[in-house]
Amino acid sequence: MRPSSNGRGSHEAAGWESVAAHWPEDAVQEVERLDDRLQRSDAMLGRLVKSKQVGAMTRPDPRDFEPEASLFPAPLSASELEEIADPTTEWLVRGLLPIRSNLLLVGHPKTHKTNFILDLGVALASGTPFLSRQVAEPKRIGLVFMEDQPHRLKRRLQRLCQGRGLRLADLGDRLLLWPRPPLRLNSPDSMNRLAAYVHQQRLDVLVVDSWMYVSSGNSDDAGDVERQLAALSGLRDVAPDLTVGLVHHARKTGRDSTEDRRMTEILRGSGAFGAWYDAGVLLARKTEQHPVTVRAELRDAPSLEPFAFAVEDEVPAEGWDSVPSGWMRLRVLDTHPALAERQADLEAVIPLVEAFLREHPGCSKEQLKKGVKGRDTKVIEAFELMCDQGGAEYEAPAGAGLPGRCRLVEPSGQGWAGVSEPRNQE
Repeated sequence: MRPSSNGRGSHEAAGWESVAAHWPEDAVQEVERLDDRLQRSDAMLGRLVKSKQVGAMTRPDPRDFEPEASLFPAPLSASELEEIADPTTEWLVRGLLPIRSNLLLVGHPKTHKTNFILDLGVALASGTPFLSRQVAEPKRIGLVFMEDQPHRLKRRLQRLCQGRGLRLADLGDRLLLWPRPPLRLNSPDSMNRLAAYVHQQRLDVLVVDSWMYVSSGNSDDAGDVERQLAALSGLRDVAPDLTVGLVHHARKTGRDSTEDRRMTEILRGSGAFGAWYDAGVLLARKTEQHPVTVRAELRDAPSLEPFAFAVEDEVPAEGWDSVPSGWMRLRVLDTHPALAERQADLEAVIPLVEAFLREHPGCSKEQLKKGVKGRDTKVIEAFELMCDQGGAEYEAPAGAGLPGRCRLVEPSGQGWAGVSEPRNQE
């Protein structure tokens, strides 16, 4: 037995026979296999060169593409597929974030993406609920922030912990942060260093904020994007159960245009992101005064119905030059996002209605509607909401052709008392 001489002289082939006689059979077979592959490659290269010379491509020889198990897997038959059991979904956050998944968090500016990630980190490290959803036992989580400074992250984390009755120190080394590291997804050196930390710290979750600062090349090029996303999810080579998260920015479109569109249509860059994520979360809101709407897309489990949350501060900021203090919480609202947004619209009008009623107690609804400028479509709804909440009252017309009267209701020692219109003094 010997491989083909492949262009070698007969003395070389004879030399091979003498060597092979002293080798184990399996080693000889492996050399023959490699030599055969080399010979086919040489033949194929020769045909390609020839086709370039004559200006026409020759038809490839199928023998040049014989499948190798190490290069390309064999197909699965239908009967083999039938034997494959459906996996059981294990959750980090029930119904929202599976274990061993790729998480893509997408949002417009000012949609509390950072607070979302930090609160997720506190929840996972402490084993406490996240957005009213059950969390598995405490996990080890790493967060990479490319925009924030350590002192700001510390302040937010302390406030989020206070909102759960915890101290930041209670999380110990289960929550690790990298503020502004020199991380690039296409840099083998920085990714190897990150992988070493993932392995050393036995991380269960790693979230990177954001794609804009860790990516290179053209984000609209599928090839560039796929390679860098593969490098990120490739961290599972050192931590097979790792859940990997990535934050990305949404396109600059109106809030209403995101409601019925897939995440791949909303996020910036290549559609390669759509093939990468197993759990996609979209954060959106109309203005900074509105609650944040959450939409989730899960690849292997039913997706949640959209819901909304509000960020609550124990001591809200009082002006542009002040900051909130005390605890901070992400509170899930018990109404549908559309109703929550409508409520926020009305609550923004209530102070204007209240101010007008103080100056014009006993006015008619028509006067109220015209008096609060630029808000006529919501003024009466806001007034009726105030009546439902006990902050205002409406006196029905005293007779045909007469208007009803709108008044504020102020708290008094015996309950609520209406603010009456001024009387003429004799």
